[in-house]
Amino acid sequence: MFYGMLVPALSAIFIIIVGNKLLAGQVDRGSMAYLLTAPVRRLMVTLTQTLYFIGALVVTFGSMTVTSLLVNHYAEAGFAKKILVELNFGALAIAFAGIMFLASGVFNLSKLSLGTGGVLILAFILLAVIASFANYGISGLDDVQHLTIVSLFDYKDVMAQGDAWQGKLAILGGLGAVCFAGGNLAFNQKDLPL
Repeated sequence: MFYGMLVPALSAIFIIIVGNKLLAGQVDRGSMAYLLTAPVRRLMVTLTQTLYFIGALVVTFGSMTVTSLLVNHYAEAGFAKKILVELNFGALAIAFAGIMFLASGVFNLSKLSLGTGGVLILAFILLAVIASFANYGISGLDDVQHLTIVSLFDYKDVMAQGDAWQGKLAILGGLGAVCFAGGNLAFNQKDLPL
């Protein structure tokens, strides 16, 4: 249950807050105008923000992996190290981060960025919660899980040491890459109210 709901929900909160502040938040506050008066190209600014965002996620999920491995070792929980590393890989967070970065790159106002990217991510989480009730015998909710990208984070297949999760993870990583590229492109080509 921890990897099914808690990890996506907690990472989504972090991603929504940080992602909104990267581009749209700086334009909204006026600090982007100050930054762009320096001899720095917009592309360099957006690439730096992209690397910062991905780096923050790598540090977050890296520390979560190390903590999981340490707790597993000292509590003698018996989980395979490989499974813990694969569970903490974090491609779902990269997809969420890409969606939020795209919204932050497209919109100049924080409220619009939050209202688009943040609401979309929260809708994905909410649909995943609703779909999880199908596991408890509530009929008619099986199809709801296909409406959210959270279903591509197949933690059950990872724990069963299957192979289906790798393709789904590649889809999430590709979605994140496309959204990050779209956010960079949108921000670099739009008119800024500076």
